Amino acid sequence: MRNSAKFENNKGRIARITVMVLAIAVLTTSLAVGTFAKYATGDNSSDNARVAKWGVTIEITGSDDMFVDSYDSDVNPTVLASDSQDVVAPGTKNTTGVVFTIDGTPEVKTKVDVKLTASNGQAAKDIYLEYGFEDNPNTVDVDESESNFYYPVVFTLTQIGNRNGDLATPVVLETGTLADISEFLDEYSASAYYEPNTDLGASFRLTWEWNFGNDDNAISGNDIYDTALGDIAAGLTVSKVNGKDVLDYNLTLDYKVSITVIQVD
Repeated sequence: MRNSAKFENNKGRIARITVMVLAIAVLTTSLAVGTFAKYATGDNSSDNARVAKWGVTIEITGSDDMFVDSYDSDVNPTVLASDSQDVVAPGTKNTTGVVFTIDGTPEVKTKVDVKLTASNGQAAKDIYLEYGFEDNPNTVDVDESESNFYYPVVFTLTQIGNRNGDLATPVVLETGTLADISEFLDEYSASAYYEPNTDLGASFRLTWEWNFGNDDNAISGNDIYDTALGDIAAGLTVSKVNGKDVLDYNLTLDYKVSITVIQVD
């Protein structure tokens, strides 16, 4: 009996020891796990973008044929240069002219700049005849001493298209000398700023004409000034026209159209 009781006591003691060992093992495991814990906060961000569209195109046509060396026809010309150089004369014109077109819908703010200058970048050159009395206040009054200018070739700038295509009725924007057209384009360009995604589509035509005047045999109107320019071109000395002094003249047309479209801030 004693041995049995002793055995039971030992059995209970072993059980208690086993429980204590397991408890210590669990506590030890918990402490071990806690040793590797840390504060941790996470976040991430991503983004992407593409290049903004530009896609602006500029086309200029007819600039090489604005003036030619013969008019009306190659077979029976009414005007024919003797040296194959391009010429203009009373009664000549070009209604096809030079056409410049801007197209595109850029995704940035843009500025359109259209300039009309001479081929060297200076002011465009018109044909003209300056006449009047030489400044001599002892013989003529002030009004008579003022000079006059005759510009025979008249230019016309017309808008013929917009973002929707050709205009049913073209709009005449300016008529006059090359200097007048240049001034108009300067004013146009000064305010030609466009917001992103604006359709820039527009087409313009520049034409010219030297009016023939009265279609008869009488000398009238500007015939005398036209004749003076033609005589000077032929190498004759012309000092007077219509009773007034020839003060200055220019016999050559010279122009260049430049178009620039740029991104602005």
